Amino acid sequence: MRRLTLVLLAVLLLGLADAVYLTSVAFGVPLACSSSGPFNCGGVIGSQFGKILGVPTAFYGLTWVVVSLIMLPSLGKRVAAQIWYFLGLAGVAYSLSSMAILREGCEYCLLLDAVIVVSVVLAFKVLQHAGDANQIA
Repeated sequence: MRRLTLVLLAVLLLGLADAVYLTSVAFGVPLACSSSGPFNCGGVIGSQFGKILGVPTAFYGLTWVVVSLIMLPSLGKRVAAQIWYFLGLAGVAYSLSSMAILREGCEYCLLLDAVIVVSVVLAFKVLQHAGDANQIA
């Protein structure tokens, strides 16, 4: 279980770096990705899907990663963690749907989506192992 938790931590830290970058772009930091072809980060981030209730969607991703990191030490003991991870999947669905509607992609958005999906899989494996350990004890 410890190895899975460390891998989850590493994945979340990658997500943290990506989400900080995406959030900073929403506040004016220049983009460092393509703006032509099927990938157009600026088009995705600047679209009508780039904000929810006036808040950049990248900030929601950043919040998700930060809260996931905070919950990590007690992941096996919290039902709230399960709900939180499902909310992350809802965010991924929103992100992928918006890119499909726009017919444009964003490399950094897709990376954060992948981080969230991998984090959910790893978190539920950690939860499963924690449940197995509790049954044995």
